Amino acid sequence: MSYIEKEFHRLAGKAVHQYGMIKEGDRILVGLSGGKDSLALLHFLEDRRRRIPIDYTLVAAHINLGYERPEDSDLLREHVRNLGVDHHFETTDYAPVAHSRANRENPCFLCSRLRRRRLFELARDYGCAKIALGHHRDDLVETLLLNIFYSGEISTMMPYQEFFKGLVTIIRPLVFLPEDKIQRFARELGLPVVANACPSSGDSKRTEVKEIISQLSRSNDKIKGNIFRSLSNYRPDYLLGAGRAAVADPHDDLSSKTLKEATAMKDEQRSRKRVRFQTSVTLEGGGKVLERLESRDISLKGLFVATGERLPADTLVAITLHLAGASSTLNLNIKGRVARIVPEGMAIDFVEIDLDSFYHLRNIISYNSGDPNDVDSELATKPAF
Repeated sequence: MSYIEKEFHRLAGKAVHQYGMIKEGDRILVGLSGGKDSLALLHFLEDRRRRIPIDYTLVAAHINLGYERPEDSDLLREHVRNLGVDHHFETTDYAPVAHSRANRENPCFLCSRLRRRRLFELARDYGCAKIALGHHRDDLVETLLLNIFYSGEISTMMPYQEFFKGLVTIIRPLVFLPEDKIQRFARELGLPVVANACPSSGDSKRTEVKEIISQLSRSNDKIKGNIFRSLSNYRPDYLLGAGRAAVADPHDDLSSKTLKEATAMKDEQRSRKRVRFQTSVTLEGGGKVLERLESRDISLKGLFVATGERLPADTLVAITLHLAGASSTLNLNIKGRVARIVPEGMAIDFVEIDLDSFYHLRNIISYNSGDPNDVDSELATKPAF
């Protein structure tokens, strides 16, 4: 597997796990436009389905909006058939109707609405409770600015979004992937990308916003990433709101109580927990091997080791985490980086962790305050599902 394939799977897998997008027994309708994003998404979900011990089913749904050439549809259908994925292809007149005189609205708005409604109907017909769409990190950034510029609100697409009181959920596994990495992934795999034949393609407000971001990025290539990070790094105390004298509605999701609880939850997820089972750590990096180090402060973000020996900050290290229960042991191999040095030892942040190790560590930490037998049972279990 090439570097770009590994990076694609790492970022898409991170989104799936972080937002709990896929569960055992799920039936997922994959919206397949024929563009690079949806094709890459379908490949990721099908490859992942074959490799992990979670049973879920995919149905690829392609809606020809009315301008696509028949030979392009045939090429796409043959490709999906070769993947072995169940599929549904149909041709509509959504785009011609949206561009006709009968439509007084924005053609993109009506076409998108008709297509989305049809996807919900297909999800119902095929018994799929989830719909996977290929929106990526750049789409979220552009949508945020579109809503600020033209709707007067701060909002964007959600990675995991329920509709109809939870009957259907939209998932977006590519939300952490920038568009250029998806392009490289599609080229690497030789995906049969179908050109967008819509006459409005490239002539929309989204295209204008994309160009604005592109111009700004020429002088600072961190701008796009900073906008994306701002979506989870907001400071409500520095937004206008209703005013200091107003009384918060107890049913308002943005009440101060809810915000404090959300902040506390985020801090809890990031903080290293004091574990109650035996651990030891081996670090290898910077030309040194440090063995039998004690670590009882562990999270999915990293760990703290007590040691008199030091490695320089930012040193990349290979970590072997030894976990021991009453009768079972388990070694997890993780890549990390020295993040902080204090008199008592070193804080190490994880920079790469495989799926098996991730789930073992998550499950073990969750058992921390429970029965020690649960910890021991988890240590003896492989894989972690």
